[in-house]
Order: sequence, then C-alpha cells, then structure tokens
Amino acid sequence: MKVARSDIIGCLEVLQANNKAQSVTWFCGNLKDVKMRVRMTRIRYKHGGFNHHVYEFKTTIGKPNCREREFLAQCKKAGCSTRRYWINKIAK
Repeated sequence: MKVARSDIIGCLEVLQANNKAQSVTWFCGNLKDVKMRVRMTRIRYKHGGFNHHVYEFKTTIGKPNCREREFLAQCKKAGCSTRRYWINKIAK
C-alpha cells in the first residue's frame, strides 16, 4: 500500500504546529481498518545553525506497532472515532 504525500505533509504540519511534541504518528487510509502509518520524530541539536537550535525530522513509514494497535482497538471498542494523528511524546 502506498502512502499519499498529503499524509506526510499532514504529519509534518502537526509536528511543526505543536512545539512541545517530539513524535507524531499519522494513520493513513481508512481509520476503521488502518494498515499503514507515518511516524515523524523531531531531533533537536543544541549546538549549531543560525539560531543555535537545529531540528531534524526523522520519518518512518510502516505498519502500526503494538502500542498503536492497542490505541486503535481501544478507540474502536469505546465506539469513538479515531483521530487521524496521535502525539506520542511531549518534550519537557
């Protein structure tokens, strides 16, 4: 299954909009039966660059892992609609 460019751009927009988020998982395709996901992680380097805060975004595309499958199953069991994205880690 291919991942749409809009899924990658959406994941990047969520990560850039929330400065405290370190990692975001974006679920692709039909939310009732998720087969693929895009995970984007922000890596911060303290020394370097123009403003001394250089960010690098690492992108991982693949199937949902165990924690993500549990999250989707709990949403399905509760009967609520699943969000398109899930913020995994929040930086201090």
